Amino acid sequence: MRVVGGVKLHQRRRHAVDPTPAVVVSLISATPFYASTTMGHRAATVRVAGELDMTTAPELDQVLDRAGAGGRTVLLDLDETTFVDSAGIRVLLASAQRLTDQGGGVRLIAASPAADRILRLTGVLEAFKEPDQ
Repeated sequence: MRVVGGVKLHQRRRHAVDPTPAVVVSLISATPFYASTTMGHRAATVRVAGELDMTTAPELDQVLDRAGAGGRTVLLDLDETTFVDSAGIRVLLASAQRLTDQGGGVRLIAASPAADRILRLTGVLEAFKEPDQ
């Protein structure tokens, strides 16, 4: 593996008989992701855009921790989230539990159709409902 311009390149052989290597660009370092935070005294809104996957989940974990510091409730807006994988789901659940234990919590206020679908299919959506819903 080599890195060119910040992108990881993996080499593999095209064919067992052809010794010429082919270069495959790894999308791992090119995942589109953006998270913005609007802080309030008792709550913070975190807006997530792009793909929430194994490469971007650690960044979201840090953003959620900072937003929920001091027992703030985090209002999570996934309206512009285009993809969520198991690493993203793990961060959402772990952060929600951690922030709840610290006196805050996480409430889902919006989700894109893609995010809503995966959260429903995995049962994660239930974890973000208000207790009386």
